[in-house]
Amino acid sequence: MKNIITEMSAKLVRAISDEVNNEESENYIDLNQVDLTEFIHALANVAPNFIYQTLTGDDKNSLEFNHLANDLCFQYINKVD
Repeated sequence: MKNIITEMSAKLVRAISDEVNNEESENYIDLNQVDLTEFIHALANVAPNFIYQTLTGDDKNSLEFNHLANDLCFQYINKVD
């Protein structure tokens, strides 16, 4: 399980990195021109919540989703492989 999560995480990081570093992309984000707090919030909470809602149909606000994400973190750090 840990290897699958590591592999998925690496792919997501590469995809985001490609967009942040590729000025030719229509999805380019210039990190020198954005509020980094807003960027991290969008990356860590808003975007994953959107994906979660799309996959499950479960409508959660940012705080509710953050609680769910914290539960998942706790679940995985305490999991014995």
